[in-house]
Amino acid sequence: MNRNLPTRSLRAHPDLQQLRRQAKELLQAFICGEQHAVAEVNSHYRDADPATFALHDAQLVLARAYGFDSWPKLKAHVDGATLKRLIDAVRADDLKQVRTMLKIRPELAHMSMDNLHVLHHAVLHRSPEMVRILMQHGANSREGVYPHRDATSALTIAVERGYDEIVVIIREEEQRRRHNRSGGLAAPAADELFRAIRSGNDAETIAILTSDPSMARSSSIEGWTPLHAAAGKLNTLVIESLLDHGADVEELFKAA
Repeated sequence: MNRNLPTRSLRAHPDLQQLRRQAKELLQAFICGEQHAVAEVNSHYRDADPATFALHDAQLVLARAYGFDSWPKLKAHVDGATLKRLIDAVRADDLKQVRTMLKIRPELAHMSMDNLHVLHHAVLHRSPEMVRILMQHGANSREGVYPHRDATSALTIAVERGYDEIVVIIREEEQRRRHNRSGGLAAPAADELFRAIRSGNDAETIAILTSDPSMARSSSIEGWTPLHAAAGKLNTLVIESLLDHGADVEELFKAA
């Protein structure tokens, strides 16, 4: 049998979590020698050995059973279908449906389709509560549309269109993220500090830290800290100054 010939059919609204469960069930059944699982694996995977067959192998078999060359391609297909449903719910201002989908897969909030992020749709439809939900699930208001990234970000669009209530929500949620990441109740925005560090202006960097030591514990919206920026420039002087002003060296080892 051609290994790419589908032997399973995706349902109308495929669910990635369900597919992951199916892969785990297939793995377990194959290892246990269940006839139906052995037959399916052998149809899509040459020389499969129960002693070494792993979850990623089961995912590959499952993907091929659904007619895809690989698990990433199956996942991309499911993501696209799910993301479209999320965007449709955002555009319909269906708060309940959006909350339900993001509860299961919060990462959808910061995905994009056809060069527009989910958050763009909420802003363009001037839906403040939808914007808040997406921001609370990690949406990035500063990422725009290629090639004019800065000029087409969701925040810039909201500002330029005079959607003041949305601008307030975005900035409130961004500030909340800074608080959560820094562990402080008044973590400041660090745009000027990052600019000074990246430009190599040590005098300005140290002046900012001296005037406001809490800047050392701030972070960007994406989760990068001033320590990350200084380390990226291999600037030991600024790193030492940040540490002297209370920066946490452990932040260097945390994923943004």
